[in-house]
Amino acid sequence: MNNNEIKELEFEKKLWLVVIFAAALSILGDDLEEHFIIDHDENAEKNAKKIFIFTIVISIFIYLYYVNRNYKQYELSKIKNDGNTTLQLIRLAGSILIVVGVIFILYFEVNEKKPIGSPVI
Repeated sequence: MNNNEIKELEFEKKLWLVVIFAAALSILGDDLEEHFIIDHDENAEKNAKKIFIFTIVISIFIYLYYVNRNYKQYELSKIKNDGNTTLQLIRLAGSILIVVGVIFILYFEVNEKKPIGSPVI
């Protein structure tokens, strides 16, 4: 394992902390949405929506990191000609599809008028 791979793994450990933070925020958003449903507190619903949009934006940046990493691995695989190029391309395509899906979720969350639960990302 070279130095770059170790740095990449260390960075990904930090990304997991961001994911945990985003998950905790989503739990808070669910609680606010529950409060809105029970008490009809529109302020709670607005705050929940802001939290959900924020967590989706965080996840887009995380997934973009993985798209970039998978693209680099795909390019390296082409240079090495090690027979894994097709698998790396499939991995890259899958990560791109995830980003596209999360962008659709963000669009839906921004434009949805009624609360329907936290967005699944």
